[in-house]
Amino acid sequence: MPHQQRIYDVAFEIDPETGVFAYREVIVTMMRQSGKTVLILPVELDRCLMWHERQRVIYTAQTGSDAREKLLTDQVPVIEASPMGSLVRQVYRAKGEESIRFKNGSSIELAASSKDAGHGFTVDVGVLDECWADEDDRREQAILPAMITRPWAQVWVTSTQGTDESTYLNRKTELGRAAALADKGSGIAYFEWSVPEDADIENPEVWWEYMPALGWTIQPIAVAHALQTMEEMEWRRAFGNQRTRGMFERIIPDTQWAAVQSPIVEVPQAPGVVFGLDVHPERA
Repeated sequence: MPHQQRIYDVAFEIDPETGVFAYREVIVTMMRQSGKTVLILPVELDRCLMWHERQRVIYTAQTGSDAREKLLTDQVPVIEASPMGSLVRQVYRAKGEESIRFKNGSSIELAASSKDAGHGFTVDVGVLDECWADEDDRREQAILPAMITRPWAQVWVTSTQGTDESTYLNRKTELGRAAALADKGSGIAYFEWSVPEDADIENPEVWWEYMPALGWTIQPIAVAHALQTMEEMEWRRAFGNQRTRGMFERIIPDTQWAAVQSPIVEVPQAPGVVFGLDVHPERA
């Protein structure tokens, strides 16, 4: 898809001063089902098969079971059905040993989502997929130290936006947006496809303008159906790539909340202290 080529063109730029990749970190945030798997797999295969020395790629997802599912169910069949399948020495499927080993010694491996997962080995490419579910930095803390001695190393952070509780991805989003505005030409390469919050999400023209996979992996009729049947805030997150509020904060619809707001603050005339309480919707 065209947006993937745009990412590659920037992500693999060479810094003329250092002679290595200008961007050591690549952050990509876009709608669900917009091609993140087929974006990452060529990056992994290029590193494993086109480099002059053995390379180690580490793939992680929100949980170990999710990472295992994506590697063995999504990536392995694509590789095995392609001409590159003949370059695979073995696919390990045993729990805790999941990996793709190539005949040249390179590998795509899984790592646990823990702070010490990367201890004891070096990493050339680290993929942190679906980071919206991360509430801390433990995956990054495991990967980055293992890459420190590799001058050509890259970390790829990919995800659809999450909620206010997605602390890691929210931090990465702010860092990426700042890097894009600064436009230093090195460090962090940031890519975001999202529908503006004030756009009319019921207008198909908005979908065509902001959804990069529309007409490729996603069809308008499916988007329309999802909008009709899903809660608005979840549609905005999944198909608008917008950060939403936490689950319990969505009990009151935005339209009802806005209808009772007032820019005027009145001080009570009665003496004494007035308290306002924010109670959990389930009174927990």
